[in-house]
Amino acid sequence: MAERELFQIGEVAKMYHLSVGTLRHYEQVGLLKPEYTDPATGYRYYSVRQFEQLTNIRYLRALGLPLDEIAATLHDRDVDNIAEALRRQKELIARKKQELEIMERKIDHRLAQLEDARRSGYVRVRADGNLYDLSEDIPLEKNKNCLLYTSPSPRDRSLS
Repeated sequence: MAERELFQIGEVAKMYHLSVGTLRHYEQVGLLKPEYTDPATGYRYYSVRQFEQLTNIRYLRALGLPLDEIAATLHDRDVDNIAEALRRQKELIARKKQELEIMERKIDHRLAQLEDARRSGYVRVRADGNLYDLSEDIPLEKNKNCLLYTSPSPRDRSLS
């Protein structure tokens, strides 16, 4: 049985779990041009030879590389340039990871403050122009924005 040479854009999109729009975008930015476009219908066709390139694009996207860097590495194919792009991406990820860890610590700190305040009974929420205890039912579905007020706990007041 002979191997198919060309696949329609929809078939390729389905095989690679991409949208047709993504493949069209890859074409627009010069990342992956169809092997053949039917002049009468405008249908785009991709060859088996292009599957390796598409696999590489998906892999590099999964690593978070922007499309322009992917294009540069695929067109250049210089191992040193590819390695440098990956090192830059790794550094970016490390910085983002640090930022996320800081945010996580801030959230943990705020949650601990809220739990401490809840236990001490000094937490109030302003919503609808009214001040509510956290123990009360607050109609938050109507209030997308509310302000949280914490009064000093008895422990904090004894320190002042």
